[in-house]
Amino acid sequence: MMTFSVLFISFLFQLPDVHAQLPPSTQMPSLNYRGQGHSSLCNAFAEEQLLKDFICQKNCDSNALKWEFSIFDLSKAHALKSALKLDTLIKGTKAENILDVGTPWSFPFSDMGVTSVRQSRCTLERDIFKINRSVKMNPELLTVSKLLARLYSEFRSKSAPKLTLKSKSVVRTWKTLEELALKSSNEDLFLNQVINYSTCNDRMSIPEFKAHQINPNDLNAMKASLVLHLKREKSILVRLCGTTLQTESNYEPDCNSHSIVLKSVNEVIGQNGSPQYEVLVIDSAFLSPRALNGDGSVWVPLSVILTAIKQSEWELLYLISTLKRNIELPPNSPSAITENQKILALEASVKNMLIWLE
Repeated sequence: MMTFSVLFISFLFQLPDVHAQLPPSTQMPSLNYRGQGHSSLCNAFAEEQLLKDFICQKNCDSNALKWEFSIFDLSKAHALKSALKLDTLIKGTKAENILDVGTPWSFPFSDMGVTSVRQSRCTLERDIFKINRSVKMNPELLTVSKLLARLYSEFRSKSAPKLTLKSKSVVRTWKTLEELALKSSNEDLFLNQVINYSTCNDRMSIPEFKAHQINPNDLNAMKASLVLHLKREKSILVRLCGTTLQTESNYEPDCNSHSIVLKSVNEVIGQNGSPQYEVLVIDSAFLSPRALNGDGSVWVPLSVILTAIKQSEWELLYLISTLKRNIELPPNSPSAITENQKILALEASVKNMLIWLE
């Protein structure tokens, strides 16, 4: 029988997961939305949303537009843990890992000794992700690090394109990028300067969490658990098949693992006259083909979410084959097992996770 993992969090957790870069959505969402651009940082964006919802005390229903915890800093912790746990970095330089690459870890902050991060408004990230998502500024749909690397060369050779985004914030950031490029002796130094550049010293404290795991053994139990916690106003981080979320099909042979946040649930009357549920989704990749709300969130039938969870059950997670040792096993795993069994155990432990904070 198929088993789906559900996790709920009450103060510090860490669970492995990996996210491939997803194809662009068919929609053209506003650049003012909080979006991951052409990176694979859906996990960091989902974590930021979950932390943001956890500490929110007012105007929480439509806070998807807000950037509170620095995505760059959250991603730093992921990249650091990857460097410690994997034999090699996922790809390229450390800066490329921070800017582009999803990792197998969730909320690694306590493990890495991270107790606070910069407020997002103190970094350059909002405008950089906006530039990265702009078709005019990034027609090749380059990843964040690749686009910044290209701009580094262009700024130094005085051949940078004309900025087409006219917001005062983006104009300031563009000028800062040029200044950093001219002062940096090489590309890696430039990327690290961009990641660490701060305009203020304000920080966000990261609460500590503890993980608890339950395992509903079918989709009906999964549905009941989702509805129960969403009705209690608990935002939930869900790992699922991003391709299914995008196409809403019942079968996808090629699934991209993806993280989203479910924020609330609404009961509606379906075409057959029976009650059905729809859930409010916060997705930094805007994959759903359904009409977006004013803050970039979207209502999606719960049946689509459950199908996407089910689809991801058979996905071979990206990076599983690179894990060589120090593999973290799920609870109650036997200690004397083969390396291949360890990988299979890890793979089984990272599928279809639902995470909420208490």
